[in-house]
Amino acid sequence: MKLGATGLPSATRRVGVGEREADELLAPVVALRLVERDVEHREHAAVQAELLQLDDRRQRMAGLQQLDHLVEGARLRHVVEQRRHLR
Repeated sequence: MKLGATGLPSATRRVGVGEREADELLAPVVALRLVERDVEHREHAAVQAELLQLDDRRQRMAGLQQLDHLVEGARLRHVVEQRRHLR
């Protein structure tokens, strides 16, 4: 068997050529998969950001409801106190 410049038999070199052709054919598929993965990561990041915003809004709403309850309670106490002064 004849050895090539790499010291490998020429049959092995032909397998390398076939692998290169397969790699060239698969390159667009691999590139597409990388793009898809990047899009998935961005979508995941966007969903995570939305979930954080929803949680923040929910917490703000709870805080506003507590504030509204405190203000309403103070207003009612003030109305009751003014009625006492009018009698």
